[in-house]
Amino acid sequence: MNYSQFLDQVEHFMHVQQNKNSVYVPEKAHYQWLTKKRSSLTFLSTKDEYMMRQALQKVNEHQKQQVIKRLLLWIEENPYAESHKVPEMCIQFLNNAHNINLINSVTIIRKHSFRRSLKRLAMLSSRVFPLDSTLSTAQKCVHFRDEATIFSITY
Repeated sequence: MNYSQFLDQVEHFMHVQQNKNSVYVPEKAHYQWLTKKRSSLTFLSTKDEYMMRQALQKVNEHQKQQVIKRLLLWIEENPYAESHKVPEMCIQFLNNAHNINLINSVTIIRKHSFRRSLKRLAMLSSRVFPLDSTLSTAQKCVHFRDEATIFSITY
């Protein structure tokens, strides 16, 4: 599957998603004039197309097919998502596939050190440091005077 076929499929998914959204109106009787209105034209932006082409260079054919399948599953799970979210999710899935390639291509020693550093980072982020008990009691102490101080303003 070459780049243009892949981009055509993504654009087709965008049109399908827009048609689904144009049909769905909760109170159809009250908004009949809106449902008969022509829907706007959707197209793939050049930024999204450029990002997809760059991401497509980094994945193989099998992963392209997996990305299309994941995109279909995402569309089924989110039937009322906006049509412009389709290329964003496609780019995210392509980048995830590329990251999987990178992790699998690294040697086992590097994988182990990567996992170990992730585990250490997770432990540090979930760690709660105890406060010093002398500081916490000193900050919470409140002393009241028995004698009231009266201020007066004279002219």
